[in-house]
Parts: sequence; C-alpha cells; structure tokens
Amino acid sequence: MKRSDDTGKNIAQLEAQIKELSSGLELMQARVEELEEQVSHRDKKIRSLEMEKKTLLRRLYGPKSDRPGDEAQMLLEGIVMGLEARPAEEAAQEEVAEVAQKKKKKRSKPTGRQILPEHLERRVEEVDLSEEEKIDPETGQRLILIGWESRERLVEEPARFYVQVLKRAKYARPGRGDGGPGQPAVITAPEPEHHGNPIDRCKADVSVLANIIVFKYCYHLTLYRLQERYWRCARVWLPRSTLCGWVSGCAVALEAIYFEMKRRILISAYLGLDDTLVKMLDPGAGKAANTRLWVYAGLLESAPYLLYDFTLTREKEGVLEFLGDFQGHLQGDAYSGHHEMMHRDGVIEVACWDHGRRYFVDASDEDPSAAAEALAHIKLLYKVERELVQEDAERRRATRQERSVPVLDKLEAWLKDKQEKYLPKSGMRSAINYCLNQWEALKVYTTDGNIPISNCLCEQSFKAIATGRKNWLFFGSEEGGRNAAILFSITMTCRRLDLDPYAYLEDVLRRVNTHPADRIEELLPDHWKRQREASGQDVRLRLEDHRPLRVAS
Repeated sequence: MKRSDDTGKNIAQLEAQIKELSSGLELMQARVEELEEQVSHRDKKIRSLEMEKKTLLRRLYGPKSDRPGDEAQMLLEGIVMGLEARPAEEAAQEEVAEVAQKKKKKRSKPTGRQILPEHLERRVEEVDLSEEEKIDPETGQRLILIGWESRERLVEEPARFYVQVLKRAKYARPGRGDGGPGQPAVITAPEPEHHGNPIDRCKADVSVLANIIVFKYCYHLTLYRLQERYWRCARVWLPRSTLCGWVSGCAVALEAIYFEMKRRILISAYLGLDDTLVKMLDPGAGKAANTRLWVYAGLLESAPYLLYDFTLTREKEGVLEFLGDFQGHLQGDAYSGHHEMMHRDGVIEVACWDHGRRYFVDASDEDPSAAAEALAHIKLLYKVERELVQEDAERRRATRQERSVPVLDKLEAWLKDKQEKYLPKSGMRSAINYCLNQWEALKVYTTDGNIPISNCLCEQSFKAIATGRKNWLFFGSEEGGRNAAILFSITMTCRRLDLDPYAYLEDVLRRVNTHPADRIEELLPDHWKRQREASGQDVRLRLEDHRPLRVAS
C-alpha cells in the first residue's frame, strides 16, 4: 500500500514537473516569437535607414537633377519604348522627323577664338619701328609698310564715380520784399524730372540705388561687400546703416508696383505657390528664428509676375491673407497646411507631377524595376508637354486628352495593383500613396491647356533665395524680410521677362513718387518693357547661359 502511495506521489510530481516544463516551454516560445518580431522590426528599420542613407548620399554627392538610381535608369528607356509601341510605319516617320529636326537645330561649332563683341569701344595703340630701324642696313633703302599685325584684348576699367552738382537759379521780385499776397518773393527754377529720387534728401543718385538693389538681389552681394567695393573704386565709405536705409527706402517706393502686381495676379485664373525656409535674427532668443518666404507665380501670357511674401511662420493664416478671395486653379505641393486654401469655394486644386515623380526617384534603389515602370509612364506625360510648348491652349488641351489621359489611366491601374504589395512605410508604398491620394488633382492639368504639368516655375524661382542664403545668411528683422520680398518680386519678375533689372529700376525709381496713382500699371515690368521696345530700345538681358524663367507648358 505504501508503495502504491509513493508511486502516486511520483506521478503527481512528474505531472507537476511536466506542467512546469510546459509553461516554461510556452514562455520560451512566446519569448522566441517576441524576439523574432523584434528582429523583423529591426530588419525593416535597417532597410529603411539604408534606403534613406542612399537617398541622402545621392542628393549630396550625386547628380543634382531628379535622376533615379543606376539600375532603374538602365531599365527606364526600355520600358518607355515598350509603352510607346506603335505601328512600325508611324514610328519610322516620327524617327525621320526627329532626325530632321535635330539636324535643323544643330549649330556649327565655332572654330578658333571667340571674337570680342563689335559694340565695344576700340582704343587703338600703334607700335612702330624707330626712324633708324626703318632703314635697311644692307641696302640703305627705306622699308616699305605692308600692313599691321593686330591683337585684341578685353580691358576693364574700375567703375567711375563722380558727384553731380545741381544748381537751380533763384530770382527775387524787384521792389517786392514779401512778394505780396499769394506771390513768392523768390522764384527758384524747378528740379528736372530726370533728377527724381524716391528717398527724400538722399545723397545717392538713382543710378547708385538701382545698382545696390541689383548687386544685392540679383548677384547676392552683401552690404558689407558693397561697402568695400565703393571704397576700392571711389574711396567713398558708405556706412552700412546708410545702405540699409537706402534699400528700405527703395522697397517702400516700389510698394505700389508690388501691390498692383499682386492685384493682377490674384484676378488671374491660375496661381502656383511654394515656400522656402529663411533665417531671421531674433535678439534675446539665443538663435535665429525660422521664417518663410512664399512665392506666387502667374501665367506668362496673362500675369507674368513672380510675387514673394514674407511670413514669420508656415501656418496657413499668412497664405490665406495673401490669397484673399482668389478663385481659380491653385497649384502647389501636398503640404497639410495647404488643405484649407485648396478646398475653398471657387478654388480648383492642381497637384505637381514633379513632386510625384520625385517620390519614385527616391525609391528607385528599393525596387528599380517597379520605380522605372512608374517613371516611364511619367516620362511619356512630359514628352507630350515638350511637343506642345509652342502650341496654343486649346491645342494643348485637345492633345492632352488624346495622348496623356490614356497614359494616366494605365498608370492609375498600375498604382492600384502595386499598392498592397509593399510595406506601409517603404519608399515605393509612400510614392504610390502620394500619387493616389493626389490623383484627381494630378489629372486636372489635362482639362485646361493653360495649366502647367508641374509647379517647377515656383521651385526655380527659389534658386535666387538659395544662392542668397549662402551669402547674406539671414534677414535682420521682420521689416527686412518684407522689404526683401518686394525687391525680390521686382528683380525676379524682370528676369522672368528677360528684362534688364538695372535699366528698369534706374528709370522707375526716378518717376515712381511723382507718377499718377491711377496709372501705376504703366510702371509694371511687362508694360514698361513693351513701351521701351515700341520706341525701339533694347532692354533685354540677352543672356545665353541663363534663360528667362517661363511657365512649364
């Protein structure tokens, strides 16, 4: 009986041990599953960080254009050719036309050294032999002049400064000490119109003021460098506070033109917008504040202006205040702060295909084949746009409906098919989600020939800001930011119109304070350019390396 009891105890102990081992096993299995989940999560995180690292390295050290990874780039052309599959006859005809067009456009390469421009003044210096050297020592006869050996060099003289003294005659009325009622005792000759100045009692002529604006906002020279320039060229030391005051005074004088440009751009049917970060000094905070500079671009045909606006934050209130009651097509990126302004009554949201394409470029190292296929569809859309640059709006709309809409339909089906095949936080999934979330806005450009396929004009207009930030670094105050917005608007609009900003400012600054307010449109850059060209003046920049900014049609 005792043995039976011992056996029962042993069995109970074994069962307890089995239970304990089973619970331990379950605990270990749970632990293993937890560790596997952690490893899987870390693997995903590592892959994500590796992709991010590749993207950042490509942006830092790779081509500055939105070029996909090498493998995706190799696949891209083949996929495009496949998507463009057309009857052999049609393809052959198009190829012949393209070759003929290239031959037509091809310029013969200049040989030898470039000839210096003919319009430059020629100062000729002649070097001749002495009278003794003109006698042949062997025959004693005088040498015969058969010609000259010429060489041309470009010479630069430092800028020439001088002081202009304006003397206005003063006349007294004989026998009238006080001049009588309503009659002045002394009559002074009126100041000529060409001596106008936007700043009262300013010691600088408008030619100097215009140069300061052009150097600062077109060529990004800081004021302390301009100080050194004036000292080196003319031994004139201009205090920096004086230069700041002159810049501010010019901005205030040009404010009426800025607001007229704003009024006209807001009544147009299309507006593109974008923003960029600019630092501003914030005394007492210990660091510079992050402020924003916004750009608003109209169509070249109707409102060819680039308007900049300064705000202290990126919050929606600043943009809503600028836009006011704007109604029409509004093109921008998918920034969440744009949601309210894009969905107001009378506003039609237009998305940018450059942004959509950029997501696939960033994800091209993750899945080269899929990224190349998406980029191939987008490339076809841009190919259609390149062919329509010189066409009118109605022709562009009809061609987009005929050729671009089918490509968009295929791309939409492809995006929906691929969407669930990628992890939620992967680069390809982000690219696909961006396009599908913005799909209706991305298709809007096909319904109107005036709307560009991308918002690249706004992005290009920030090149001047990006270059300037590396020189002047920050705005000194809120007032400085607002003045910069006005002056950037004027100079960048001139550049967009291929108009010499110095010629424009040198004339307008003389007249803006006395010009009738109800005729302010005569001083707008596009109107001013047309007036000068009608009178036979050439006020274009005529730059070969820097073409004027245009709307991407």
